[in-house]
Amino acid sequence: FLLFSFSIFIFLVFRLVSGMIKELLRCSGSVVTAHLYRGKRIWVKRDDMFPFYSGNKARKLYSLIVSSCSTPIVSHGGSMSNAMLALAFLAQSKRVPFHYYTRTIDSSAKQAPGCLQTSLHLGMHLHEYKTDTEAVEAAKLGTKQLGGMFVPQGCHSPLAEQGVGFLARELLQCITATFSSSQHVTVLLPAGKGTTAIYLG
Repeated sequence: FLLFSFSIFIFLVFRLVSGMIKELLRCSGSVVTAHLYRGKRIWVKRDDMFPFYSGNKARKLYSLIVSSCSTPIVSHGGSMSNAMLALAFLAQSKRVPFHYYTRTIDSSAKQAPGCLQTSLHLGMHLHEYKTDTEAVEAAKLGTKQLGGMFVPQGCHSPLAEQGVGFLARELLQCITATFSSSQHVTVLLPAGKGTTAIYLG
């Protein structure tokens, strides 16, 4: 009974957080903080403060967060991926299965605190293969067999366009409110696969 009650509590928390993120991205987005670095003032867009979907994952997954997704979610990538954890949270909030395909993981790594252990606790189904190539092919095949939704590694997908569009709007509003039209502004963006950069441009 206690385990069931805890599971319901976690589900409600995830639904609440997902609702908060929907409104944050739709209305105001993340905050911007000012800092002084080597004598120069810089402004930082604090997407890292989004709960559960920290970093740009809230942007990339926005279209899924607001959707009525009812099919299994399938993805692949590294065993310590932030995208894996974000998808595990998403699947938990939608109450749908999440299948993740990756290379063989050392047993000690599965016990170490981090993205993998948390994702497994959230109910993620882990599938291990000898190579990355085998994992990717198995993920695509698994998607067809499960009738699921395939999300490429790192959420590198057109699914990201809508959420990143909100980021572009927020940056433009911030720049317009902070700087004059004669000032030159440079936007710096860290990138992995460059998904955010593609749709931000």
